Amino acid sequence: MLVELEKALSRPHLEPRLRIRGRTVAEVMSKQRVLSTIVTPADLATPVELRDLNDLPVLRCAVGGQAQAIVTGDKDLLTLKEFQSVVIMTSRIFLATLGL
Repeated sequence: MLVELEKALSRPHLEPRLRIRGRTVAEVMSKQRVLSTIVTPADLATPVELRDLNDLPVLRCAVGGQAQAIVTGDKDLLTLKEFQSVVIMTSRIFLATLGL
């Protein structure tokens, strides 16, 4: 998941946003590695309703790490709404649940 995050942050449309904030991808990733909890992904069969097989590692880590929620903009994941008691929501909905 950390490799995936680094790839995403390195996309041409996101790197300038980090620079505006005085950050680099390397700095963000360094901090993320410190803040992250490494989990053992659950051994899951591919759910029939999963539209994008590239999202299976996200589900495996969420279930294996006993996550309460997956916060994402990925439309394929969002269509699931919930997976094995893990709620899947947008950042807007997540922030609203926190009253922000």
